[in-house]
Amino acid sequence: MSNPTSGADVADSSGYFPQVFAAGNAVFDITLKDAAGVALTTYVGVPSLGTSSGNLALDFTNCRYQVRGSAGTVHVEAGDPTGDDIGGTMRHGGWNGTQGDLETLDFALVNVSGRLKEQNFRLQGVVRTPATTFSAASTVDIPLTNDPTGCRAWEITIFDVVMSTTGTLQAKFSYDGGVNFKGGGTDYSQAVVFNAASVASAFSSDTGVLALLTSGASQTPTNKPALIKITVVTPNSGSSATVMLSEALIYDTTGGAALPQRFSATNYGLGSYGRATHLRFLPSAGTVTGAYRVVPLRGFGET
Repeated sequence: MSNPTSGADVADSSGYFPQVFAAGNAVFDITLKDAAGVALTTYVGVPSLGTSSGNLALDFTNCRYQVRGSAGTVHVEAGDPTGDDIGGTMRHGGWNGTQGDLETLDFALVNVSGRLKEQNFRLQGVVRTPATTFSAASTVDIPLTNDPTGCRAWEITIFDVVMSTTGTLQAKFSYDGGVNFKGGGTDYSQAVVFNAASVASAFSSDTGVLALLTSGASQTPTNKPALIKITVVTPNSGSSATVMLSEALIYDTTGGAALPQRFSATNYGLGSYGRATHLRFLPSAGTVTGAYRVVPLRGFGET
């Protein structure tokens, strides 16, 4: 090939053109044609990037480096052009091998086909799940996020919980986006262990709720709030039950004793309702104040 080129260079079967070697300050006008010789597009004033083994060192005075691709798709690739999945290392960082301060990925979705590692430890997932606070509420509706699409498992932490009066902390499921919450006598099956000593059946006053704390729990002192951790696994569709396992810590003063008490509840949301979309948190009497945080769990068969 001439240097610079003046002939018609033909791409190979992978779409790659032969390299053109030129001085670093050389500028080219390029016309791209199809196999029949019909011009498709022309690029004017394309600068040379240097030799194939050299470094690309360009200063951009306006602090902007722009790469455009067909239909908005840009490929930045490392390694040799053989597509063998065994070569190519790319580094994003600070100047001349140093660590940068911050990298921002401003996209609606980021797909990663390989592993993410931090200091040689694999990250199972990074999810921003800020807390949502509630105050003096008779009901608190907690959305079970559908991100990623088809998500069917969550960890819910309800913390800084203070009840306004003695009562039971309960829950119900919605399967229609929070419009209706199931409360029928055959919608749930459950058992509650209090301090790992006794098992209580479903509430006789209302079998259409799930137990988070058993009836008779005293008012929680404001300086000793309750903590509830819940794991929910729901089917995407069909007749399988939604399963909920919860652990609760409350500072109970019933009977004059002032001790932290532990509750464990195992619950099933019955019925052919499909995927649960919301969990309603509510006290049997009075109101409740606190905050909750929901973390979607990956690897449970989401689409």
